[in-house]
Amino acid sequence: MRFRSTRRWWTNCESSSLGLWDSVSKLRRINLFFVKISAFVSLFHRPRFYQQYVVDGGCGTRYQNLEKVDALILNALLALSARFSPSPYFVDTPPKDRGRPFARVAKSIYEDVMKLDEPTKPSLRLLQGCLLLAYYHQICGLTAQSWVLVGTCCRLAYGLDLNNVDKDLLGVDKSIQWTSPNDWSEREEHRRAWWLVWELDMFASTILRRPHTIDKNQMHALLPVCDSQWFADIPVASNFINPEPFNIWKSLRDCPNQNVRAWFLVSQVLMGTAHDLSQRHHTSAEDLAEFVSSLTCFDLLLPSKYHLNSNMSVAFDTENFETNNWIISLALMLHT
Repeated sequence: MRFRSTRRWWTNCESSSLGLWDSVSKLRRINLFFVKISAFVSLFHRPRFYQQYVVDGGCGTRYQNLEKVDALILNALLALSARFSPSPYFVDTPPKDRGRPFARVAKSIYEDVMKLDEPTKPSLRLLQGCLLLAYYHQICGLTAQSWVLVGTCCRLAYGLDLNNVDKDLLGVDKSIQWTSPNDWSEREEHRRAWWLVWELDMFASTILRRPHTIDKNQMHALLPVCDSQWFADIPVASNFINPEPFNIWKSLRDCPNQNVRAWFLVSQVLMGTAHDLSQRHHTSAEDLAEFVSSLTCFDLLLPSKYHLNSNMSVAFDTENFETNNWIISLALMLHT
């Protein structure tokens, strides 16, 4: 059976409750994603995303002939951001339910592009759409559906060889990690996708006490830098995760990249190591002592500005919202 046409997908959206796509500014809805969601699902280079999807200011004709994968991305993006919409359309709908119609359409597109008889060729954009849909379902609760979506994301990432996105930079001096700002920026987008896949797999597997799909010893992707530098295409040298289980804490030592999210990812890899230790039939006292030492060393190495203490501003605003959230998440991860 052949795929339904791209045009048919969007026509179906317009004839359903997704007609609200035309009743509220598309640009505002996309803005909501970058203001409210992108801080923890940091997947898209914002200027390039706007150039691709909002090039005409969000006028309706721009969305009438979308590729299926683009329709998947936009519907999954709306499923995540709809809960924050001030549109009167949602006045009687609880925030947690506002994304459901978009998620249903995204799921339908996902099922179509993943059909075994005529699958869509794996691509970064397909992975990005699947990641958005997987995050939506994980936010709603760990279910069999979200677990399968996480597995799909892992397989797509491996199929795209994202675990080796920076393998050619192993042993290379930090000053020559890129040939141009554009080369660096495009690689960073691939790194972001890889690390979001890693986070999904780590969280779901740990919560459900199941083996991780991703092998921590085969991750050749540099840790991501802060969004402001990425969006401005300002290259920043970064580090790989230290492959030694009890030396993970050293990953960002003497590194130009001191992004708080990168520190959080290191703490997550430490959490993954703790999960691996808990899954063993027997863990030696020596291994436990070494792991406790690793946590202590990580805490001592963590920049003081990322410690949760009395000097931290508890008043959240647009300037510190993202950083403060990561600092709190870091503290929770270490205490866990």
